[in-house]
Amino acid sequence: MAGAYSTDDRDLALARVDHWLGADGRQEELEEAIASFLMVALPEEDNAFEEKDLQNPNFQTLLSGWLEADAPLSEFPCAAMAVLTTEKEELAAGSRRYLSLLADSRLGFFEIQELAPEFRLTLRDLLSGESCVIQGPEGSEQLETGDVLAARLLDGNHDDEKVLDSLVLLPGSAADIRILLHEYRQGLIQEGDDEVVQALESSKGDRVFRKLLAPVAGRLWMAGVEA
Repeated sequence: MAGAYSTDDRDLALARVDHWLGADGRQEELEEAIASFLMVALPEEDNAFEEKDLQNPNFQTLLSGWLEADAPLSEFPCAAMAVLTTEKEELAAGSRRYLSLLADSRLGFFEIQELAPEFRLTLRDLLSGESCVIQGPEGSEQLETGDVLAARLLDGNHDDEKVLDSLVLLPGSAADIRILLHEYRQGLIQEGDDEVVQALESSKGDRVFRKLLAPVAGRLWMAGVEA
Protein backbone atom coordinates (compact mmCIF):
# COMPACT_ATOMS: atom_id res chain seq x y z
CA MET A 1 0.00 0.00 0.00
CA ALA A 2 1.41 3.40 -0.96
CA GLY A 3 2.36 5.51 2.01
CA ALA A 4 2.10 2.69 4.57
CA TYR A 5 3.22 3.86 7.98
CA SER A 6 5.66 2.22 10.38
CA THR A 7 6.05 2.65 14.13
CA ASP A 8 8.83 5.16 13.43
CA ASP A 9 6.56 7.09 11.02
CA ARG A 10 3.88 7.27 13.70
CA ASP A 11 6.30 8.41 16.40
CA LEU A 12 7.80 11.08 14.13
CA ALA A 13 4.35 12.37 13.18
CA LEU A 14 3.21 12.60 16.79
CA ALA A 15 6.43 14.38 17.78
CA ARG A 16 5.65 17.00 15.10
CA VAL A 17 2.11 17.31 16.43
CA ASP A 18 3.42 17.87 19.97
CA HIS A 19 5.81 20.52 18.67
CA TRP A 20 3.03 22.28 16.75
CA LEU A 21 0.74 22.27 19.78
CA GLY A 22 3.43 23.74 22.01
CA ALA A 23 4.67 26.44 19.63
CA ASP A 24 4.42 30.13 20.55
CA GLY A 25 1.27 31.83 19.35
CA ARG A 26 -1.01 28.84 19.87
CA GLN A 27 -1.12 28.79 23.66
CA GLU A 28 -4.48 30.54 23.86
CA GLU A 29 -6.18 28.08 21.50
CA LEU A 30 -4.54 25.16 23.28
CA GLU A 31 -5.70 26.31 26.72
CA GLU A 32 -9.22 26.89 25.41
CA ALA A 33 -9.34 23.39 23.94
CA ILE A 34 -8.08 21.79 27.16
CA ALA A 35 -10.59 23.78 29.23
CA SER A 36 -13.38 22.56 26.94
CA PHE A 37 -12.24 18.96 27.41
CA LEU A 38 -12.05 19.29 31.19
CA MET A 39 -15.45 21.00 31.37
CA VAL A 40 -17.06 17.77 30.17
CA ALA A 41 -14.65 15.29 31.73
CA LEU A 42 -14.57 16.97 35.15
CA PRO A 43 -17.57 19.24 35.76
CA GLU A 44 -17.15 21.95 38.40
CA GLU A 45 -19.49 20.19 40.79
CA ASP A 46 -17.22 17.11 40.78
CA ASN A 47 -14.21 17.71 43.05
CA ALA A 48 -13.37 14.08 43.79
CA PHE A 49 -10.14 13.99 41.78
CA GLU A 50 -6.71 15.36 42.51
CA GLU A 51 -4.02 16.76 40.23
CA LYS A 52 -2.20 13.41 40.24
CA ASP A 53 -5.25 11.74 38.71
CA LEU A 54 -5.19 14.15 35.77
CA GLN A 55 -1.59 13.13 35.07
CA ASN A 56 -2.48 9.45 34.71
CA PRO A 57 -1.31 8.09 31.31
CA ASN A 58 -4.81 6.83 30.47
CA PHE A 59 -6.37 10.25 31.02
CA GLN A 60 -3.52 11.91 29.13
CA THR A 61 -4.02 9.52 26.20
CA LEU A 62 -7.65 10.60 25.89
CA LEU A 63 -6.75 14.29 26.14
CA SER A 64 -3.81 14.19 23.72
CA GLY A 65 -5.77 12.11 21.20
CA TRP A 66 -8.59 14.65 21.28
CA LEU A 67 -6.22 17.58 20.73
CA GLU A 68 -4.48 15.78 17.87
CA ALA A 69 -7.55 14.55 16.03
CA ASP A 70 -10.74 16.27 17.21
CA ALA A 71 -10.30 19.63 18.93
CA PRO A 72 -10.45 22.71 16.65
CA LEU A 73 -7.18 24.64 17.01
CA SER A 74 -6.56 28.03 15.42
CA GLU A 75 -7.80 27.91 11.81
CA PHE A 76 -7.35 24.13 11.62
CA PRO A 77 -9.89 21.43 12.49
CA CYS A 78 -7.26 19.60 14.57
CA ALA A 79 -3.52 19.51 15.16
CA ALA A 80 -2.96 16.52 12.86
CA MET A 81 -4.42 18.48 9.96
CA ALA A 82 -2.39 21.55 10.94
CA VAL A 83 0.87 19.61 10.73
CA LEU A 84 -0.17 18.05 7.41
CA THR A 85 -0.93 21.49 6.02
CA THR A 86 2.11 23.35 7.32
CA GLU A 87 4.83 20.67 7.27
CA LYS A 88 3.70 18.22 4.61
CA GLU A 89 6.87 18.32 2.52
CA GLU A 90 9.04 17.68 5.59
CA LEU A 91 7.24 14.46 6.52
CA ALA A 92 7.88 10.96 5.20
CA ALA A 93 5.05 9.45 3.16
CA GLY A 94 4.20 7.08 6.00
CA SER A 95 3.97 9.91 8.51
CA ARG A 96 1.72 11.87 6.16
CA ARG A 97 -0.53 8.85 5.75
CA TYR A 98 -0.73 8.32 9.51
CA LEU A 99 -1.65 11.96 10.19
CA SER A 100 -4.24 11.90 7.42
CA LEU A 101 -5.85 8.82 8.97
CA LEU A 102 -5.67 10.37 12.44
CA ALA A 103 -7.27 13.61 11.30
CA ASP A 104 -10.10 11.68 9.65
CA SER A 105 -10.55 9.29 12.58
CA ARG A 106 -13.46 9.13 14.99
CA LEU A 107 -13.20 7.92 18.55
CA GLY A 108 -15.02 4.63 19.06
CA PHE A 109 -16.30 2.74 22.08
CA PHE A 110 -15.76 -0.99 21.45
CA GLU A 111 -16.84 -4.06 23.42
CA ILE A 112 -14.61 -7.12 23.19
CA GLN A 113 -16.91 -9.93 22.10
CA GLU A 114 -14.33 -12.67 21.69
CA LEU A 115 -10.65 -13.33 22.34
CA ALA A 116 -9.16 -15.73 19.81
CA PRO A 117 -5.70 -17.38 19.70
CA GLU A 118 -2.74 -15.13 18.84
CA PHE A 119 -4.54 -12.16 20.40
CA ARG A 120 -7.16 -11.76 17.70
CA LEU A 121 -10.01 -9.60 19.02
CA THR A 122 -13.61 -9.47 17.86
CA LEU A 123 -14.87 -5.98 18.59
CA ARG A 124 -18.41 -4.55 18.48
CA ASP A 125 -18.83 -0.81 18.03
CA LEU A 126 -21.27 0.34 20.72
CA LEU A 127 -22.67 3.11 18.50
CA SER A 128 -23.01 1.45 15.11
CA GLY A 129 -23.41 -2.15 16.29
CA GLU A 130 -20.92 -3.28 13.64
CA SER A 131 -18.32 -5.92 14.46
CA CYS A 132 -14.80 -6.48 13.21
CA VAL A 133 -11.84 -8.75 13.92
CA ILE A 134 -8.41 -7.24 14.46
CA GLN A 135 -4.98 -8.20 15.67
CA GLY A 136 -4.79 -7.04 19.26
CA PRO A 137 -2.16 -4.45 20.20
CA GLU A 138 0.64 -4.97 22.70
CA GLY A 139 -0.82 -5.80 26.10
CA SER A 140 -3.88 -7.56 24.66
CA GLU A 141 -3.20 -10.57 26.88
CA GLN A 142 -4.55 -8.50 29.79
CA LEU A 143 -7.92 -7.86 28.13
CA GLU A 144 -11.06 -9.92 28.75
CA THR A 145 -14.32 -10.63 26.96
CA GLY A 146 -16.80 -7.88 27.87
CA ASP A 147 -14.16 -5.19 28.34
CA VAL A 148 -14.99 -1.82 26.77
CA LEU A 149 -12.29 0.15 24.98
CA ALA A 150 -12.10 3.77 23.89
CA ALA A 151 -9.90 3.80 20.80
CA ARG A 152 -9.49 4.94 17.23
CA LEU A 153 -9.71 2.28 14.54
CA LEU A 154 -7.28 3.28 11.78
CA ASP A 155 -6.51 1.61 8.46
CA GLY A 156 -3.39 -0.53 8.62
CA ASN A 157 -0.75 -1.26 6.02
CA HIS A 158 -2.68 -4.01 4.23
CA ASP A 159 -6.11 -4.22 2.63
CA ASP A 160 -8.88 -4.66 5.21
CA GLU A 161 -6.38 -4.39 8.08
CA LYS A 162 -7.43 -2.22 11.03
CA VAL A 163 -5.23 -0.96 13.86
CA LEU A 164 -6.34 0.25 17.29
CA ASP A 165 -4.77 3.60 18.17
CA SER A 166 -4.92 5.53 21.49
CA LEU A 167 -6.35 2.56 23.36
CA VAL A 168 -7.87 3.13 26.83
CA LEU A 169 -9.72 0.50 28.90
CA LEU A 170 -12.95 1.95 30.34
CA PRO A 171 -14.83 0.89 33.48
CA GLY A 172 -18.42 -0.30 33.34
CA SER A 173 -20.43 -2.60 31.11
CA ALA A 174 -21.30 -2.06 27.46
CA ALA A 175 -24.98 -1.72 28.38
CA ASP A 176 -24.25 1.02 30.93
CA ILE A 177 -22.03 2.94 28.53
CA ARG A 178 -24.56 2.73 25.68
CA ILE A 179 -27.17 4.32 27.97
CA LEU A 180 -24.75 7.09 28.95
CA LEU A 181 -23.87 7.80 25.30
CA HIS A 182 -27.55 8.03 24.38
CA GLU A 183 -28.21 10.43 27.26
CA TYR A 184 -25.18 12.53 26.34
CA ARG A 185 -26.28 12.86 22.71
CA GLN A 186 -29.82 13.78 23.70
CA GLY A 187 -28.44 16.37 26.10
CA LEU A 188 -26.34 17.92 23.35
CA ILE A 189 -29.34 18.14 21.05
CA GLN A 190 -31.52 19.72 23.74
CA GLU A 191 -28.98 22.12 25.26
CA GLY A 192 -26.03 22.39 22.87
CA ASP A 193 -25.02 25.33 20.72
CA ASP A 194 -27.14 25.79 17.59
CA GLU A 195 -24.22 24.85 15.34
CA VAL A 196 -23.63 21.59 17.21
CA VAL A 197 -27.34 20.74 17.27
CA GLN A 198 -27.65 21.29 13.52
CA ALA A 199 -24.59 19.14 12.88
CA LEU A 200 -25.86 16.32 15.09
CA GLU A 201 -29.21 16.32 13.29
CA SER A 202 -27.61 16.33 9.83
CA SER A 203 -26.60 13.38 7.67
CA LYS A 204 -23.15 13.60 9.26
CA GLY A 205 -24.52 13.53 12.79
CA ASP A 206 -22.88 10.24 13.81
CA ARG A 207 -19.47 11.45 12.69
CA VAL A 208 -19.89 14.76 14.54
CA PHE A 209 -20.95 12.95 17.70
CA ARG A 210 -17.87 10.72 17.66
CA LYS A 211 -15.69 13.81 17.38
CA LEU A 212 -17.12 14.95 20.74
CA LEU A 213 -16.60 11.71 22.65
CA ALA A 214 -13.06 11.95 24.05
CA PRO A 215 -14.05 14.17 27.03
CA VAL A 216 -16.86 11.72 27.80
CA ALA A 217 -14.39 8.83 27.69
CA GLY A 218 -12.22 10.83 30.08
CA ARG A 219 -15.14 11.25 32.47
CA LEU A 220 -15.94 7.53 32.31
CA TRP A 221 -12.36 6.59 32.98
CA MET A 222 -12.04 9.04 35.88
CA ALA A 223 -15.19 7.63 37.43
CA GLY A 224 -13.41 4.29 37.68
CA VAL A 225 -10.34 5.68 39.50
CA GLU A 226 -10.17 4.69 43.14
CA ALA A 227 -10.13 7.67 45.49
